[in-house]
Parts: sequence; structure tokens; C-alpha cells
Amino acid sequence: MRYYKEPFITTSIWFPYYGRNNPSVTVSELEEYAIENTKAFIDGGLTKIMIQDENLNGGAAYPETIATMSSIGRLLKREFSNLELGIIVQAHDPYAAMAIAQASGADFVRIKVFSGTMLKSEGIRNGIGIEVKNYRTMLGCNDIKIFADCQDREGFSLVPVPIDVHAGWAERSGADALVLTGKNYEQTLEYLKTVGESDVQLPLLCGGSVNASNVQEILKYADGAVVSSCFQFDDKQQHGLRRWDTEKVKKFMDIVHNF
Repeated sequence: MRYYKEPFITTSIWFPYYGRNNPSVTVSELEEYAIENTKAFIDGGLTKIMIQDENLNGGAAYPETIATMSSIGRLLKREFSNLELGIIVQAHDPYAAMAIAQASGADFVRIKVFSGTMLKSEGIRNGIGIEVKNYRTMLGCNDIKIFADCQDREGFSLVPVPIDVHAGWAERSGADALVLTGKNYEQTLEYLKTVGESDVQLPLLCGGSVNASNVQEILKYADGAVVSSCFQFDDKQQHGLRRWDTEKVKKFMDIVHNF
């Protein structure tokens, strides 16, 4: 670690489809889901939590996405005084995540295509970092940090770009921290090592493939990690609204604190 006193461990609560993607899901149901799963993480000692919209759309975020995410984000900040809240929006939109963060009192946003050009399932996506940074300035909320993915593993760069070059682009475009995720664990480690040895002077977060067995190795090269899938319940039984296991979170955070 180079930039934080302790590892920056964050997670994502994925929302089910709602709005025009699934009109049967009500805002009240989403609120209950968000509160229950945020509590699962808070009780396990993980207080940096992103709420992640996954509604499918080809352009800017839908109005109901911005309204719903803002409302739920503000609810969570009221319910959990120690929560550090992050925002992720599925739409490739330079304004939505920052607008939601400003309205809800969130602490950071994660932008998946911040610099460069990616081919994703929705089509070609050009980096929106400069627009995100400028919009943050216009809103007067420069305290909201921007976490920028470099070569998001859900897509492919249209032309090969070395990871340290891509990281430099994101730094110059205004990112406050970088999220690095390869197509597999080995590539992720290589990304972290390469950017860590470059001239880039930003905190580095590992964006995937993190679990209790490898987190200490990852933290030799990263300032933190995004962890979610490994916290899910192993069995297929119903656990009410909860999708994540508090006991797994506790064990993981104990390992991190002993690093």
C-alpha cells in the first residue's frame, strides 16, 4: 500500500432490474433489499459499500435510475452513520453517477470506461473521464472521489494499449484512484505490478478475483480491493432478502486487518 493508512476494501450491492427493465419491482422492495444487504456488510465490518445499478440501456441513464438510486443512497446514508457510499451506474453516462452521488451524499463513484475506447456488449464506449471531472467541478462536489477502471474486463480495448499507458491517461483525465482487473487473477496481478512500477501516482484497487485466500498477496501490490462475489452464500437456499453472508465478510476483514 502506498496511499492509504489501511487497505481500502469496498464491495458492491447489485440491484435487481427495476423501472422499465422490470416494472413489477417497487421502490419499497429495492429499499428493503438495499438496507438488508448493507446491514450484512456493516455487521461484518465492511463499511465502504457501492450500490450498483444494472439496468440495461444503450444510452444515458434512465430518469428512474437517477431518481431511484439517489433516493436509496440517501436512505442508506441516514440509516448507517459509518457508511462510506459509492455509486455505479450501468449506463455509459458521464453525469448520472456523479449526480446521484451529489444528491445522496455519497463519497465516491466508479466509472467503468473512464479513458480510452472499449468494445462492450452495448457497443463502442469512449472514455468519459473529462466530462465526469468537469461535471463534478460544476456541481461543486470535488470531495466526491472518482474511481476509474482501466480496461474494464467486461469489454475489450479496440486497439492494444499497455496497462500503464491506460492508467496514465486516466490519471491525466482526473481520476482519484484506479481500478485494475485483468481477464484472470494472473493478469490482474501483472496489471497491479506494472502500474505500481510506473510513474502513475494514484491509489490502485484490485477490481476482481479477490477472496480470503489471495487478498494478502494482492495487498502487496494494491492499496485496496473491490470484493463481492466471494461473500455470497454457498448454498442455494433462500436467505430472505440477503445475498451476502456476514460471517464470510467478518472472516475476510479479519484477514485484511492482520495484513
